[in-house]
Amino acid sequence: MRSPFIFIVSLLALPCFLTACGGGGSSSTGGIAPNSTTPGANASLTGNVSLNSSIYNNVVPLIIDGGPPASKSNYVNGVFATITVCIPSTNACQSIDHVLIDTGSVGLRLLAQSGQGELSLSLPAVTDRGSTLYECSLFADGYSWGSINKADIQLGGELARNVPVQIIGAGTNLTPSSCPQSAPVNVPENDLASLGANGILGVGVFSQDCGSSCTPAPYYDCNSSGCQTMAVIPTSITSQLQNPVSMLPRDNNGILIDLPSLNDTGAATVNGQMLLGINTQSDNTLPSSATKLALVSIFSLLNPTPAGQLNEAQINNQTYPTSYFDSGTSVWEVGNQLPACPNGSAGAGFACPTPSPQNLQATLFDANNQTAMISFNLESATTLFSNYPANTAFDNLAATAPDNQTLVMGLPFFYGKGVATLIQSQPLPSTGLTGPLVAYYSLP
Repeated sequence: MRSPFIFIVSLLALPCFLTACGGGGSSSTGGIAPNSTTPGANASLTGNVSLNSSIYNNVVPLIIDGGPPASKSNYVNGVFATITVCIPSTNACQSIDHVLIDTGSVGLRLLAQSGQGELSLSLPAVTDRGSTLYECSLFADGYSWGSINKADIQLGGELARNVPVQIIGAGTNLTPSSCPQSAPVNVPENDLASLGANGILGVGVFSQDCGSSCTPAPYYDCNSSGCQTMAVIPTSITSQLQNPVSMLPRDNNGILIDLPSLNDTGAATVNGQMLLGINTQSDNTLPSSATKLALVSIFSLLNPTPAGQLNEAQINNQTYPTSYFDSGTSVWEVGNQLPACPNGSAGAGFACPTPSPQNLQATLFDANNQTAMISFNLESATTLFSNYPANTAFDNLAATAPDNQTLVMGLPFFYGKGVATLIQSQPLPSTGLTGPLVAYYSLP
């Protein structure tokens, strides 16, 4: 599920927590910091980690650099890749840069040119009973509307064929009144200014956007007469957005993200990599030291924890029943206990912990009640943005969650680690384990 997506449109704005239908518990969170021309430090992978994609065809280079230049903003802790899409079974292809990598959602969503996105290809539409299929993605601060189309998707040197994708902003004139009316706030999120990226690649722990759990709510059949919700005859699961990784011919059981460690002052640019597959090639094999945590696979009355999340987490005797990892969230979200930075300050919209810096320890409980401990430091966002305005990557940046039940281990958790997400029902070779699962370990 594509869930809290935070994009701060200005430092005077509060974070917007977006929640959309989907098969997992995700957040895509980004922040805009003051622009600066002062050079900052860079961070890259070192040690035994290689960025040479000519050796393996399963390597997707990643970058954290402030986001698309056309957005004219400074997207903090947004991890991006360049994705190539093609009209199916043709050589008509286009590379789209600054596509946000989101381990908490599923499916490729590309921003249409009408929304100042880069996509210019005319991808064939997905039809349902003679009508074009559209999706209404609902968020806490608005909604996104767009058509469902088919594309071949190249990730590294591997190709997923005939994958349903959403074109955000396509056919906005067809948006039915029930779409914005279903959103908590009637605000469209269909352009570069509101999205902060040229697209979102959801590489979470499920194979479909929703599967049977959210059909038919987000999908509509549309023609010249208007749009009709798929409430009576649900759309086929195969027509929903699919996880492109699960549709690769090989290396299709999940992904592994490697990002270098940062110092407390952050970095202006960070280079990393996403490896396709887990334990399928020598470059994506987990070390024996990796912590492996099973995630909740289905929702039930016996276990109401949303699918794709941990059972719970605890910090200082406070329990967080909504706890998950998400590369699309740009911050640590630690309940609503952290004080917000003052309005008008450089860190407005983020958290200013007191005292600062602040060290926290969390105990994580997975779906089988196995435990793991993590430690992390939090710094005042005002301090970070004021003192290091050229930097776009921080491992100690936090925001206040919408409630006191939520712990989100956003992109700051990923720095200095290899973090793998194993897709539901997919095996992890040589272990006997199956997804959904998250594994992580420290990089050299």
